[in-house]
Amino acid sequence: MQFLQQTSLMIARAALTISALTISALAFWPNRFAAADGAMNPETLLTNKGLTPVGKVWTTRLELDFREHLEQLDGQEKRALQAQKRFDAAIEKNESARTALVNAVTHQSLLQSAIATASGANKSQLQAELKQLNAQIDQLKPQYVDAKTLAELPAAKSLVVDLNNARNELALNVFWLQARAEPLAAATHALADDPQVVRAATTLGMQLAPVKSGYLESSRMARVEPICRSERNYVYRESGFYRLCALANRSLPVTFSYRESSDPLVLPASVAQNLGLKFDASKTHVFMASDKRKLAVSSVTLAELRIGKFIWKDVEAIVLPPEAEDLGAQLSPNSLSGHRVTIDANLLRLKIEPK
Repeated sequence: MQFLQQTSLMIARAALTISALTISALAFWPNRFAAADGAMNPETLLTNKGLTPVGKVWTTRLELDFREHLEQLDGQEKRALQAQKRFDAAIEKNESARTALVNAVTHQSLLQSAIATASGANKSQLQAELKQLNAQIDQLKPQYVDAKTLAELPAAKSLVVDLNNARNELALNVFWLQARAEPLAAATHALADDPQVVRAATTLGMQLAPVKSGYLESSRMARVEPICRSERNYVYRESGFYRLCALANRSLPVTFSYRESSDPLVLPASVAQNLGLKFDASKTHVFMASDKRKLAVSSVTLAELRIGKFIWKDVEAIVLPPEAEDLGAQLSPNSLSGHRVTIDANLLRLKIEPK
């Protein structure tokens, strides 16, 4: 199922039903003050109904927040694309140097074999070529960073972290919009059907009219979808482990250490707390940590774990005690059921494929 497939539908519904969100002000009439019969001031009534005057427009706080988050999409998309471009340029440069070096070394081997059987002028010519090639190889070597070293470079970590942060910022905003599209439509209907709101607006010489809903265009959401659900996910290496980023419960980016083991998903106590996970701390079992510590851990179920386009539901996890916070979050192939995981260190890429 396409990531955010339902979002476009919900956004479209919101756009169609937004008519009561904005009240276009035509004029402020003297009868905006309390009526002689003691009826509530219409402005007070509208305020009490959750409407807020913005210039000549009355609107709800929900719509203002929704519009603000929509307007953030363009900048977030730009930052994500720029981070991807910087990362791709660095990897491409290193890969070009690697290819050139491999070709040069292959040619070097062929020349050395040819020299061994050559003689006379031909041998001298081949030796001259080899000398030039050796100089070329000496120039190429500093330009290429081998896979293991590359993954551990601070510059590589910075590129991966920047890219992950930009993507996560965009994805979390999309989730926020997705969760509020239908409540926004419901609030709109409620206001449009409220006779007191209609009467107060009429008294003020105002009308409940359809708003120009271009800012709710679902095309914006569709445009950022490929960024949020990319198949290309990246890693760096630190303290002997590859690190990757995943979104937990559509709310919190978590950096995991990737371990080739059969362990369940491991969450520090701080991460579990930030996610609001509920578990009985008095019901624990013993877990042998990677550093051989025996820890009393609690079992929880993570509703959703997301890495790019890949989503796992109801993931079993354990929560470390506070004194084991230093172990950090850990993820193993066992946590990503139904998928095969490989790491291409030359490209700093985490490859996930269905089994």
